[in-house]
Amino acid sequence: MIDPDNEELISLSRAANLPCLQVNGKGVAQSTLWRYVTVGLCSPAGERIKLESIWTGGRRATSEAAVHRFLNRLNGVESQPPKPSARRMEEVRRTLEQHGVKWTPRESPKK
Repeated sequence: MIDPDNEELISLSRAANLPCLQVNGKGVAQSTLWRYVTVGLCSPAGERIKLESIWTGGRRATSEAAVHRFLNRLNGVESQPPKPSARRMEEVRRTLEQHGVKWTPRESPKK
């Protein structure tokens, strides 16, 4: 499920041009993404998988993280929880500092 507080919302037309959906350097049609949202695709296991989306401002929106989760589920890959956005991290830092807590996010360990 999309978490609008932690994921940057993007339009379906913008999502259609994400590098992970491009084939031969071209994005998919916006109508293709609409079909992924409304009808979905069948995974190799026979499960119906739909692209997560929400209505916002009278328009349908998704997130880059939702597109990655969609592709991972289609391909049978366990997905990692999405990283909080920079905006959300800044909100958390400000809230903690207002309560007297000095906080610095840790760097992810390098693999």
